[in-house]
Amino acid sequence: MKQAKEAIDFLIFSYFGSKPTDQAEQILDRVIERAYRDASSRVLSLKDDVRDEKEGPKVKAKDKICEYMGKLKELHESPGFMYTERIHTPLCEGIEKEFCERGEGIYKLDKKGKSRRTFTYGIAQKWINMTMKYIYLLNKLFDEFGDEEGRRQFCGNYGKPVSGIAKDLHVPLDNYILGAAFEKLGMQGCITKNGQQGCITKKGQKEPQYYIVSNGKEYPWSRIPNERIYNCFRIKLESNIKVKNSGVYPIDWENTAWLEQAK
Repeated sequence: MKQAKEAIDFLIFSYFGSKPTDQAEQILDRVIERAYRDASSRVLSLKDDVRDEKEGPKVKAKDKICEYMGKLKELHESPGFMYTERIHTPLCEGIEKEFCERGEGIYKLDKKGKSRRTFTYGIAQKWINMTMKYIYLLNKLFDEFGDEEGRRQFCGNYGKPVSGIAKDLHVPLDNYILGAAFEKLGMQGCITKNGQQGCITKKGQKEPQYYIVSNGKEYPWSRIPNERIYNCFRIKLESNIKVKNSGVYPIDWENTAWLEQAK
C-alpha cells in the first residue's frame, strides 16, 4: 500500500504539479491550470505578458472558476438546481468574455491581419469540462490515497459536490471525442441544403479531423462559437451515449472513449 501511495503521489505531482502537502485551494489551482493547458494547447496563442500578467484575462478567468467551485456545494443543494444553467453556461460565457474584452493585440495574426487562434466558447467548454473531470477523478483517488489534510478538504469542498452531480457533467469536447462519437455512436453527418444540426463530418484518413455541423457550417471543437451550437451538439451526444451505453454517465463514457480513440 505504501508503494502504491508513493506511485500515486508521484503521478499526481508529475501531471498536476501538486504535492501531498498542498492545501485544498492549491490543489484546485493546479487542477484548473492543468485543464487550461489541455484546452489551449495548439489552439490558442496568447502573448506571454498577457497570459501571465496579474490582472490579465487568464488570471481573472481562473478566479471566476475558483469562485464557482467554491459555491458549488451551496448551489447544488438549492431548490431546482440545474448544472448547465447555474454553473456551466455562465462560467463559459464569463471566462470567454474575460479574454475577448481585451481587444486587438493579444492574439497572433495571420498574414491578412486576421486572428486565427483566439479564445472561443469551444476552448472555454474544454477548460471547464476538464476541470470538472479532474476534480471528479481526483476525488476517487483521494478517497483511497488521500489521508493528508489538504486532500481531505479538497474532497469535502470540491470533490464530493462534483461527484454528487456526476450524471450532469459534460463531456469535454475535442477531436478525439468527436471521432469517438463519429465512429462509435453513429453520429455521422453531412452538410445539406438546410444544414444538419448536431452531427459530425470527417476529413482525412491518416490523421482525421472531425467537425460539428450546424446550419450548414462546420466547426472544429476549438472554434465552437457560442453556447447554442455547443449545447445543441452536447444534448445530441448525451442522448446517443445513453442509448448505446445504458446506465453509464457521459463523463464515464468519455474516459473509455477518449483512451480508445487516442491509441
